[in-house]
Amino acid sequence: MIVELDNHRVALNAGALGFPRDGITRYLRSILSVWEGDDSVRFSARFKRGSSAPLGVNRSIAQVRRLISQTMVDGARAFIEKPDVYWGPAHRLPLILPKNVGSVVTVHDLCWRRAPETMRTAGRLLDSMLMGRSVDRADRVITVSQSTADDIVSVWPKAKDKIRITPLAGSLPVAPSAVGGVSGRSLRRYFLFVGTFEPRKNLSRLLQAYAIAGARDPNWPALVLCGARGWGGVDPRSESQKLGIEEQVELIEGVSDETLAALYRDAICLVMPSIHEGFGLPIIESMTQGRPVITGNCSSMPEVAGDGGLLVDPHSVPAIAEGLRVMAKDERLREALAVNAVRHAKQFSWVTTATATKDVLLNAAR
Repeated sequence: MIVELDNHRVALNAGALGFPRDGITRYLRSILSVWEGDDSVRFSARFKRGSSAPLGVNRSIAQVRRLISQTMVDGARAFIEKPDVYWGPAHRLPLILPKNVGSVVTVHDLCWRRAPETMRTAGRLLDSMLMGRSVDRADRVITVSQSTADDIVSVWPKAKDKIRITPLAGSLPVAPSAVGGVSGRSLRRYFLFVGTFEPRKNLSRLLQAYAIAGARDPNWPALVLCGARGWGGVDPRSESQKLGIEEQVELIEGVSDETLAALYRDAICLVMPSIHEGFGLPIIESMTQGRPVITGNCSSMPEVAGDGGLLVDPHSVPAIAEGLRVMAKDERLREALAVNAVRHAKQFSWVTTATATKDVLLNAAR
């Protein structure tokens, strides 16, 4: 895809647009949506018609296409299209680019190094082989949190001066209270998890902690898991049955943005005790809807949650259980955290992110 920013031609890899529920998809689509309202920005007609990536195909096939496009096809196109700058919004640059083309890469996280056991083997190997090459080649490196910036510098110290931090933001509409007809949950208190069912999200420990925390409480809130099936054998339904909590745990998949916003709004809080996050979009989404969070005390999560949540050790089932108990029982604390959450979330804006990204790209183009 070619985008003109203030008469500078920017080539970018739009393959992420083929993954509607992918965090990088939300990142790229949100920035492009802001740019659409900027008179100095011109898009190819391809984006204006909608997604430029192959929606509806097998996810594995789409990922292979995305990789080939990132590493080879886009580089070949750059020799023909002659952009002023190339932007890789998802960790990688093409293996070969013209020497006179500026380059910017966005690095969302270093999960392959900080929590390699939570990644697919192929993804871990590709990031370990290609990310360093991309960081070295790039004129500027965009990242989404101070935590990830620090991780980059710890691995590639020479990249320090070219890193620019552009935090993400919530992209959901602010929902009215009461979810209404979604599984009757407006009539029952519940904790909410949002994310892909995969090892990095730490669902096994969350379910164990939930079972322990509510073992002797007949009025214990439900647990709603809203997301998509991932990889690694993570099956929350089966694990819930083994723990004897299947009647209290509900899985919801494929919801609209409006329904997701309402689910946040009616929850007690978001529970996101991930092993590692480069940013953690659900944290901001929850706080934008006026709900506090329980999240991990590592990587970017304390930075993103600020004073709007409780921090727990994601490797400790008892610590997660205690966080659930505190949030369920201490209404005064919960209300105070909710106020803090709304205030903290206002610091994050896609307009700010899109404007800062545009500035970085123009700087690299010049």
